[in-house]
Amino acid sequence: MAISDKALDAALARYVRACDRLDLIPEGMRVGLAHGSKTYGRAFRVYLTGVQAADGSYPLGSGHGAPPAGDDCVGMTSQAAFDTLVDRARTLEDVAYFLGR
Repeated sequence: MAISDKALDAALARYVRACDRLDLIPEGMRVGLAHGSKTYGRAFRVYLTGVQAADGSYPLGSGHGAPPAGDDCVGMTSQAAFDTLVDRARTLEDVAYFLGR
Protein backbone atom coordinates (compact mmCIF):
# COMPACT_ATOMS: atom_id res chain seq x y z
CA MET A 1 0.00 0.00 0.00
CA ALA A 2 1.41 3.38 -1.00
CA ILE A 3 1.89 6.18 1.47
CA SER A 4 -0.56 9.05 0.94
CA ASP A 5 0.44 12.64 0.25
CA LYS A 6 -1.16 13.55 3.58
CA ALA A 7 1.11 11.10 5.41
CA LEU A 8 4.17 12.45 3.56
CA ASP A 9 3.16 16.01 4.49
CA ALA A 10 2.86 14.94 8.14
CA ALA A 11 6.32 13.33 8.07
CA LEU A 12 7.79 16.45 6.46
CA ALA A 13 6.10 18.66 9.08
CA ARG A 14 7.63 16.53 11.86
CA TYR A 15 11.07 16.85 10.23
CA VAL A 16 10.61 20.64 9.95
CA ARG A 17 9.52 20.94 13.61
CA ALA A 18 12.61 18.97 14.68
CA CYS A 19 14.85 21.21 12.55
CA ASP A 20 13.19 24.29 14.06
CA ARG A 21 13.85 23.03 17.60
CA LEU A 22 17.55 23.00 16.73
CA ASP A 23 17.46 26.36 14.87
CA LEU A 24 18.61 24.72 11.63
CA ILE A 25 16.30 26.65 9.30
CA PRO A 26 17.53 30.20 8.59
CA GLU A 27 15.03 33.02 9.01
CA GLY A 28 13.18 33.71 5.78
CA MET A 29 13.67 30.16 4.51
CA ARG A 30 11.39 27.13 4.36
CA VAL A 31 11.74 23.40 3.77
CA GLY A 32 9.90 21.66 0.94
CA LEU A 33 9.53 18.20 -0.53
CA ALA A 34 9.76 17.46 -4.25
CA HIS A 35 7.70 14.38 -5.03
CA GLY A 36 9.43 11.79 -7.13
CA SER A 37 8.41 9.01 -9.44
CA LYS A 38 10.02 5.58 -9.49
CA THR A 39 8.48 5.09 -12.94
CA TYR A 40 10.26 8.14 -14.35
CA GLY A 41 13.46 7.76 -12.29
CA ARG A 42 12.97 10.83 -10.10
CA ALA A 43 13.73 10.61 -6.40
CA PHE A 44 11.78 12.27 -3.61
CA ARG A 45 13.94 15.17 -2.42
CA VAL A 46 13.93 17.57 0.53
CA TYR A 47 15.10 21.11 -0.16
CA LEU A 48 15.57 24.49 1.48
CA THR A 49 14.27 27.55 -0.32
CA GLY A 50 13.26 31.14 0.32
CA VAL A 51 9.83 32.28 1.37
CA GLN A 52 7.95 34.23 -1.29
CA ALA A 53 7.49 37.91 -0.40
CA ALA A 54 4.17 39.76 -0.83
CA ASP A 55 5.41 41.28 -4.10
CA GLY A 56 6.06 37.79 -5.54
CA SER A 57 9.84 37.95 -5.22
CA TYR A 58 12.09 35.60 -3.27
CA PRO A 59 14.40 37.80 -1.19
CA LEU A 60 16.44 34.87 0.14
CA GLY A 61 17.41 31.64 -1.57
CA SER A 62 15.20 31.57 -4.62
CA GLY A 63 16.59 28.22 -5.74
CA HIS A 64 16.54 24.83 -4.09
CA GLY A 65 19.37 24.32 -1.64
CA ALA A 66 20.54 21.49 0.57
CA PRO A 67 18.16 20.61 3.40
CA PRO A 68 18.98 21.65 6.98
CA ALA A 69 19.82 18.10 8.08
CA GLY A 70 20.64 15.02 6.03
CA ASP A 71 21.00 14.38 2.33
CA ASP A 72 18.46 15.83 -0.10
CA CYS A 73 17.44 12.43 -1.50
CA VAL A 74 14.90 10.69 0.75
CA GLY A 75 14.01 7.77 -1.52
CA MET A 76 12.58 6.58 -4.82
CA THR A 77 9.16 5.68 -3.44
CA SER A 78 6.67 7.40 -1.16
CA GLN A 79 7.22 4.65 1.43
CA ALA A 80 10.99 5.17 1.39
CA ALA A 81 10.56 8.96 1.61
CA PHE A 82 8.16 8.60 4.55
CA ASP A 83 10.47 6.22 6.40
CA THR A 84 13.52 8.43 5.82
CA LEU A 85 11.76 11.61 6.97
CA VAL A 86 10.44 9.92 10.11
CA ASP A 87 13.89 8.46 10.90
CA ARG A 88 15.57 11.85 10.44
CA ALA A 89 12.94 13.59 12.55
CA ARG A 90 13.33 11.00 15.30
CA THR A 91 17.11 11.47 15.32
CA LEU A 92 16.83 15.27 15.42
CA GLU A 93 14.24 15.04 18.21
CA ASP A 94 16.68 12.90 20.21
CA VAL A 95 19.46 15.46 19.68
CA ALA A 96 17.13 18.30 20.72
CA TYR A 97 16.12 16.38 23.84
CA PHE A 98 19.77 15.72 24.71
CA LEU A 99 20.55 19.45 24.28
CA GLY A 100 17.51 20.45 26.36
CA ARG A 101 15.66 22.21 23.54
